[in-house]
Amino acid sequence: MSGKKTITMLAAFVLLALPAWADWDLGDGHKMHFPQLPDRTANGLDVLAGPFTNTEVTYEKFLADDWQCSASGPVTDIHFWGSYASDVIPANIPPDQAYFSLVIYDNIPEGTGGQEYSRPGEPLWDRYVQPSQVRIDGNSAQQRFYDPNSGGFIGEPHQEVWQFNFDIPLDDAFRQEEGKIYWLGLHHTFDLDGSGTVDGIDRDLLVESPFAFGWKSSDRNRYPAPYTGGHFEDDAVWVDVDSLTSASPHIVPPAGTGWQELRYPLGNEYEGQSMDLSFVITTIPEPTSLVLLGLGILGTLLQMRKLT
Repeated sequence: MSGKKTITMLAAFVLLALPAWADWDLGDGHKMHFPQLPDRTANGLDVLAGPFTNTEVTYEKFLADDWQCSASGPVTDIHFWGSYASDVIPANIPPDQAYFSLVIYDNIPEGTGGQEYSRPGEPLWDRYVQPSQVRIDGNSAQQRFYDPNSGGFIGEPHQEVWQFNFDIPLDDAFRQEEGKIYWLGLHHTFDLDGSGTVDGIDRDLLVESPFAFGWKSSDRNRYPAPYTGGHFEDDAVWVDVDSLTSASPHIVPPAGTGWQELRYPLGNEYEGQSMDLSFVITTIPEPTSLVLLGLGILGTLLQMRKLT
């Protein structure tokens, strides 16, 4: 086989071998300030990030948290942790079939417009997608499910921790820039019958089989080495949304829509302090980088072959 043909085949192999790195485990790489790991202690909370109904009203929440890019490149993997209130899985859309609105925003720094905390700015990228992989990531201590609007709790304490992994195709990925701060926003769909719209049927399904999905708070005392306690930058934030009125299951709150701080509720050990949410942002090398890496390996092998 000619050297040129070998190089071509190796380049094709490297491109085809671009991994679908949908899963993430402690010790894997990341491209953010540090992975915000889920809080599995009794202080951990899951915060409503989608629809909920009771006998009086149906309402929804959209959450967002900020990160700082540690290396430029496409955001090809998004991972976050969550739970369901009372560990009740929705009847019509189990976790691996649920759609989420994922939105990446730019950052409005603290102090802008007289606001005392930073918040999401303009949407830079958004998709309405299902997770590439979902898995039970163990259990937590008995935890409460928090509704930031009421300041109260939904359902009974829960324990199951779910990890949601999203593999974004390279040609569809948002490109982040090193040193910049972005926000990840998310919302669990209200389209419970999979019709592509949100209507009264979805509300009826939610009444008949109530559930609530929550984004899990991060553990400020458990970060991978060399990171230590504390939290990054500013509070996570939340805003009320209403897909039942808009009929669209894909929610993208614009900048300046009344984002509110997310702080720990009364009775929690961190009462009144800023809350972060658990997620990890990763990227993979761009194709040209992988090809160059493959060619470098090939060159080394050919050189070694000449020496033998």
